[in-house]
Amino acid sequence: MLCTGGPDFSHCDWKTRLAGVEDGKATKYEILADPKLLLYNECGKQPADKTITLGRFNISTSRNPDDVRTSHSRTGELTPEQIRLVERCRPGDKLWVDDILVDCPDGTYRKLSPIIIIIE
Repeated sequence: MLCTGGPDFSHCDWKTRLAGVEDGKATKYEILADPKLLLYNECGKQPADKTITLGRFNISTSRNPDDVRTSHSRTGELTPEQIRLVERCRPGDKLWVDDILVDCPDGTYRKLSPIIIIIE
């Protein structure tokens, strides 16, 4: 079921960005300058009436497969623990946001695609 924010969003698929990045590269300073997930859709619009909101998400960081750290958030903003994870990142580290759930107007949740960022 597609979670919509009204008739003008009914044909759009919802996504998130962190520091303006959906997938790709960013510095930890870019992420820390605006430490929240942005909910948007493929039409480039945000829900003006806020009927669709971020419910929760995880942030994980990794230098290598044996060193993965994960922290959880229940809002659209990074928690202090998640901010510390970003602060510890070094160039080449992988940061990903997953288990992203949005609260839909009909009371259901929708899981969105993960974001993968390589720290520059």
